[in-house]
Amino acid sequence: SYTANWTYSATPSITRSDYNTFTYSATAGSSYFVSTSQSTAPSASASGWTTSTTTGDLTLSATGTYYVWVKDANGNVSANKATIAIRKVERSVGTGTTLTTKYESSSGTAFTASPVYVLNGTPIYVSAALKTGYESLTLKNGSGTAITNNTTHNATGDLKFVTGATESTYTITYTMNSGTNASGNPSSYKVTTNTITLADPSRSGYTFNGWTGSNGTTPQKGVQIAKGSTGNKSYTANWTYSATPSITRS
Repeated sequence: SYTANWTYSATPSITRSDYNTFTYSATAGSSYFVSTSQSTAPSASASGWTTSTTTGDLTLSATGTYYVWVKDANGNVSANKATIAIRKVERSVGTGTTLTTKYESSSGTAFTASPVYVLNGTPIYVSAALKTGYESLTLKNGSGTAITNNTTHNATGDLKFVTGATESTYTITYTMNSGTNASGNPSSYKVTTNTITLADPSRSGYTFNGWTGSNGTTPQKGVQIAKGSTGNKSYTANWTYSATPSITRS
């Protein structure tokens, strides 16, 4: 007499539904075993077998791999398994920039945490922008290679997005009208420069009335360029002739 011996040859399939959900399937009437640690076939009697065909919303907190095994109605465990990896996505936001990252597409759910973990193949939309007072935006991957802004990148490996920028320098110009500027009045500033208060210039025989220009058309003393300001500035010194004529009775 002879007994036939068989190996259950079904291979379950995995379909990623979104960044933290996947479904799996095999032949009708199958049970499934889903694990991040069971890389070898579980026994037919192991706890954890289910007839569910979806994972629900997974809490992904580390890289690794999900393994899916299948068992038929007679208790035969498949010799083959399906796998889907977990990928890490990191953000590094440089000074003077903003970074928008979203799951799946430009209309997907935004996230700001770093790192986050997603299922292999998840599209990540990335968009970077400059803050006021900065220029020369850069957007790079974790290897330092420039990537195109407002694009989507599939997480078939770990991803990292890095932004950078340069602080803009703005000029301050003065029209002195024959006067001498105060030595402490600067010729430039940046958005992070502490508040600047313009000192009074000097001119022999004249009284300084104040500055006009970027502050307006009314002469003002003690003009300030507040921290956080942007744009080039220009100021004109305004004077009153202060000489007093003398009279001598002849």
